[in-house]
Amino acid sequence: MPERSSIRIASIPPPIDGIDYISPPDQMPVTSARDLLNYYVYDWGIRQVNKPSFWTSFFESIGSIFPIDGGGSISPCLLCPSASKMWRVTPSAGTTTNITGGAVITNSFWNMNQFQKRVFMYNGVDVPLVYDIAAGTLGAAGWTGPASVNALYHGWNYKQTQYVVEKSSTNVWYGGTGLITGPMTAFDIAPYLENYSPALCGTSWSYNQGLSNDELWVVLSEGGEVLVYFGSDPSSTNWELIGRAQIPTPVGSKCLRKLGQDVLITTIRGVISLKDVFAGRNEDASYYSVSRKINPLNFGNLEVAYSKYNPFLYYQNNVSTDYSLYVLNYERGAWSRINYGFTSSSRPVAMAWLGGTGVGSNGMWYVLNDADFTLYYIPDEPSDSTGVTHTWKTPFNSFESQYRKSIRYIKANIRNVGGNASNITNSINIELMGGMQSASQSLATVATTDTRYYNIQVDLPDAGDTEKSPSLIFSKTGAGEINEISGIDVFYEEGGL
Repeated sequence: MPERSSIRIASIPPPIDGIDYISPPDQMPVTSARDLLNYYVYDWGIRQVNKPSFWTSFFESIGSIFPIDGGGSISPCLLCPSASKMWRVTPSAGTTTNITGGAVITNSFWNMNQFQKRVFMYNGVDVPLVYDIAAGTLGAAGWTGPASVNALYHGWNYKQTQYVVEKSSTNVWYGGTGLITGPMTAFDIAPYLENYSPALCGTSWSYNQGLSNDELWVVLSEGGEVLVYFGSDPSSTNWELIGRAQIPTPVGSKCLRKLGQDVLITTIRGVISLKDVFAGRNEDASYYSVSRKINPLNFGNLEVAYSKYNPFLYYQNNVSTDYSLYVLNYERGAWSRINYGFTSSSRPVAMAWLGGTGVGSNGMWYVLNDADFTLYYIPDEPSDSTGVTHTWKTPFNSFESQYRKSIRYIKANIRNVGGNASNITNSINIELMGGMQSASQSLATVATTDTRYYNIQVDLPDAGDTEKSPSLIFSKTGAGEINEISGIDVFYEEGGL
C-alpha cells in the first residue's frame, strides 16, 4: 500500500470581490485584512495596471479635468483649468494649448456640463464660462437673472433645458428650452426640504415606472436629501414632487455619475444607487449594493472618472496616509487601488477618463500636485507594466482548521494577457499575524506569447511553521509584462496548536 501523504491543499480564489482595507490595518479583523495594489479586478481574475505615461506640465495648480470624447471632425481632448488659465490637451495632435483668451479665471476648481455642443463651466466664484466644442473657443456664458451670476455653481440638463445650482443657496436657476444664453428663472427648493440645507447638485434620471421610462428631475442637498420631480419645468402646471429620500452625506458637487438608467452617488457610506434607494432597498446589505465598504475614504471634491472601456469608476482619495486612486468595478462592487508612490506633495488632484479614438483615448488621465503640476495617462488596454509594483495580499487564512501550518509549495494560475512574449514571474512572502516571516521566493519563469493559464509552482522548503492563519503576499515590480492571476493552490502540512 502506498504511503499516505500528509500534504493538504487549500485553494485561494482570485480576489474578484476586491480589497477590504482600512488604515491602519490593525483595525481590521485579521481574517479580512487584505490589499490589492495596482491591479484591476475582472470577473475571472486580477490584471496588472499599466505604467503611467508623462504628457505635459502646467506649472500652475489644476483643480479639474473635463473630457470631450469628440467624433467626426472633433478630436478627443481634455479641458484643464488652472489657477488663472484654461488649457486644452489634444492627445491625437500632441498639443497642449492655452485657450484662455479674455476669460477671467481665479480658481482652478470648476463644475462642467456639456449642453448643445458646448461645455458650460461654473465654480461659484468666477463668471461662468462656455467652451464651444465646434469652434474651439472659450468665452463668458451669457446668463442673466441671479443677483450675481458668479454664484452659479453646478449645472445639468433636463428636457433640453439647463439647470444650475446657486452656491450656498436653495435656488436652482434654469434658462429657456434649448437656449444657451439669456435670462434665467429661479426655482427655490427650500419649501420642499424636510431638513434644510443648500442645494448641492442635480441630474436628470430615466427611471422605469413599469409601463414607461420617464425622464425625471433630481436635485440633491448638501445634507443628503434627494428630491425627485416630474414635469416639463418648475413653471408648468404638470410639475410635481413625486419622490423624496434621505441618503448619507454626499461627497462634493461631483458625486453624481450616470450609469445606464441609474445614477450612482458617492457618499461617506460608499457608492450607492439612486434606483435602489427609491426601490425601497434599505437593508444594509443591498442599500449600499454598488460597492462594498472600504474605509476610511476621504474622496476629494473632484471628478469621478467613468471608463467606457471597462466596468471601472475611478475615485481620488485624500486620506493623509494614503493618496491612492481607488478603482471600483461597479459590476462586482469590488475595489482595488492605484498608487505609483504618491505622497502629500505629489498626488492626484484632478482626473478624467477620455474616450474616443486615437492616441491617448480609452484611458485615465490625472494631474499631480507636484512642483510642475504634471499630467499623466494610464491606458486601459494592457500594454506595459515596467517599473510598477503590483501587490496582492490575501486575508489571513486558517485553511479550515486552527492548527499550525507549514507551507511547502504553492501553485499559481497565471497567464500572459499583454499580447507579447513575456516572463510570468512573481515573488511570495508569508506574513504572520505577529509580523512578517521572511520567506520570499520567486515563481518559476515562463516565457510565453499565448494566453493559456500556466500552473506555476514554487517550493518553500524553508518556510517553517507559519502559525495558524498565514497571509500570502504576491508582489513584483513589472518588467513590461501584463499578467493575470486567477487563483492559487497552497500545499501545506499541519501540526501543533
